[in-house]
Amino acid sequence: MHRPETADYVRPVPSYLSEDEVMTVQDYLSDVEDDLLMDYDGYGYPVRDGLEARTAIYPSDGMTTIPKDATHISWYNK
Repeated sequence: MHRPETADYVRPVPSYLSEDEVMTVQDYLSDVEDDLLMDYDGYGYPVRDGLEARTAIYPSDGMTTIPKDATHISWYNK
């Protein structure tokens, strides 16, 4: 599966998320690889320019659903 080029970035990242919950795509993928984030734990949204995309992503998706232009992932624990 090919990664999407972009996403529909529409809503601001909530200010209540901590620095640990808004991570770079590279940090997110590293945490997934190290089994620190799993589908059971929650889900995230791709982020670009402080805006979240509409579509949630899950650790089991790997990088296939992360748009190429996303810079960060906002993570929501269950």
